[in-house]
Formats: sequence, C-alpha cells, structure tokens
Amino acid sequence: MNTTRKLTAGLVMGIAAALAAWAFGLVGLLDVPEDLTWDARQRFYAQPVDKTLPIRVVLLDEQSLEWATAVKIDWPWPRSVYAPIIEFCRRSGAKAIAFDVQFTEPGRYGPADDRILADIIAGDPDFIAAIVPGVGNSSISAWPGQIVRPGMKVEAFDKYVESHGIDGLAAQHARFPYPALAQSAAMLGHIAMETDAKDHKSPTRRIRPVLHFDGEDIPALGLAAYLVGTNQTQAESRIEDDELHMGDVTIPLGSDGHALLRYHKPDESNNGHLYKTYSARAVIQSQLLAVKGDQPKIEPAEFKDCYVFFGFSASGLYDTVPIPVKALSPGVEIHATFLDNALNNDFLRDAGRVWVLLFMLVVSVAAGLAVVVIPGVSRLFVVYLIAL
Repeated sequence: MNTTRKLTAGLVMGIAAALAAWAFGLVGLLDVPEDLTWDARQRFYAQPVDKTLPIRVVLLDEQSLEWATAVKIDWPWPRSVYAPIIEFCRRSGAKAIAFDVQFTEPGRYGPADDRILADIIAGDPDFIAAIVPGVGNSSISAWPGQIVRPGMKVEAFDKYVESHGIDGLAAQHARFPYPALAQSAAMLGHIAMETDAKDHKSPTRRIRPVLHFDGEDIPALGLAAYLVGTNQTQAESRIEDDELHMGDVTIPLGSDGHALLRYHKPDESNNGHLYKTYSARAVIQSQLLAVKGDQPKIEPAEFKDCYVFFGFSASGLYDTVPIPVKALSPGVEIHATFLDNALNNDFLRDAGRVWVLLFMLVVSVAAGLAVVVIPGVSRLFVVYLIAL
C-alpha cells in the first residue's frame, strides 16, 4: 500500500471512529464510562481548600448525639436545642447561617418549642431555611398562603428552559419549613440533590442553581447563602448565553440547566472533610459557656465574617451521600461546595458539543493515521493506549 492510500485509509478510519463514538454518546452508551472517568479526573485534579476561605460547617455528628443522650436530650432534638448554634454564630459575627435540615413539620415538643427557634431566627436577617422539592407526607403543589412569597424572578428563565427542551428545573410539589420558621428566615433555599436517574447511589456532580415552583424561582441553599452574605437578596438575575447572572456571580449552565461543581480535596487533618468543620456539641457548649461569661470551647473569631452551614453526619440520620472526591460526604458539604464555587467564580464549564466533536475528530484521525503509518505490534499497542 503506497503512502497516499495509507493516509486515506487512516483518515477514513479516524472519521468513522469519531462518528461512531459520537453516535454512541448521543444514545447514552458512553454515559457510564464518562461519569467514572469524570470522577477520577475530579479526584486527580482536586486542590486543597484555601485555608482563608470563609466557609465553616457545623455537623450534628455521633459525638453530638452521644452528648445529647448523656444530658437527657432524646432524638429528635427539641427545636430549642438548635438555637444556641445560631446564637453562637451571630455572637461570632457570621455573615450567613444556612441549615440543611428539613424542619417541614411541627416539632413533637409543641408550638412553644417551635416558636423559640423561630424567634431566634427572626432576630437577624442572616438565616437560610431549606425547601425540599418532591413528594412526601407534607408536600404541597402551591405556595403556602401563610408564607410570604419571596418574589424572586430570573429573567429569561422560561425562554431558556423552552429553547433547550429541559425537564427537571421545575418542581410540582415541595415541602416547606413550618410557617413560623419560614416567615422568620431571611431567605429560603432548595436542597435538591442531583444524581444519575438510573443510579441513585451515584455521586452528586451537579446541582440546580435555581428551581421553579408555583411562579417562584428558588435558589439552591449555597446560592441563597451567597446572596444573604453579600447583601444581594434583591439583586436582579437573568439567564443569558447559557449563564445565570445573579448579583455579581456568573454560573455556567450549559444545556441542562445545572451547575457543574468543582470539588476540593478532602482534608485528612480535618477528618476527611472538605471545609473547616465543628461538632454541633462543641458549638452549643461554646454558646452556653459564653453566656455565663466563661471561655468558650471554640474561639468566636473562627466564625467571624464566615458563611456557616449546618447539617447532619451521624450515620443513623441518613444524610451522607457519595461525591466524586470521596465515597461518603455529609450532604451539607455539597451546598458548601456550591458556595465555594460562587465565591471564587470558578464553576466547571461544559465544553460544548462542537468542541467535543472537534476533539474527537482530531484524536480519532490521529489514531487512525498512526495505526496505518507506524509498523510493529509494540508501537501499535502504544498508539492504542494513548488514543484510549
């Protein structure tokens, strides 16, 4: 075979391989290997969290449950037990306090206990409460009449959804915090987790920045924390060129309406957590000591000017989920990661179909040409290895 024929054969092979791979991708045959390699790339390229990043996480962990049992506090905790956590964060000068907790029903200790937490929350416009989209015993299909509508509207949201033919950016049902708490919160944020529809045990790689429910656009919990902490709760927002512009942050959406999260490397010196983390027990005890005028267990300066997230990590509370950089993570770390990406304006961006196709063509044609040009089995093996 002369050189011209070899080059032609290699070119045809490369183009055919690229088109075959493109077709496999369109029908979803490459989704599983793409997701697996994506997670591997996230782990390989993940960088440690910037130590100066103003994000703190408070976890209701095993130690907190054991401490509560020792002082005769049964599970589920009274709502008033959460109040010292909020009070200590405020005493320390935190910018925003976001609770990844489903306070969707009245507590079992009665209205007075519920009212204590609601009154504490109402003391300062810094608290973000969680909305849970989906079905459930307390889910509803319309905005509750006793809860004031936030009035958040994302300009061109409907146009974006229609032009891309996207499903899943609107919720037909949702569960709200009990009214007294919802009315006291500075903002409501949704806590929907995004996993593969075929495998609910797959890592959470992306999140919906905004969820539409009954005429309202509800930000994700991490985005709500950003808006509260930067005093931009009334900022104008719009979708333009497949990007969500909200306040001074830009979130690339791609064609599916989701933000692709950039995770950081777990910190082994911090029990494998992504962000600086504290036990709920230590925070509650610190507040009680500070009220008495004693030295708290945690220095208030640790929380000054920080965004504080509260969530569960104890194994019996079932709020740990897989993420690309570790097998199990407290769900609240996903919302903290969203805030991290917003603060640094470094969300990952989908390459786009045109660039993907171009890349596939270049690699496939290069591999096809190499196969017909380079002789020898050993060198051919190297070519295949590089191409894969």
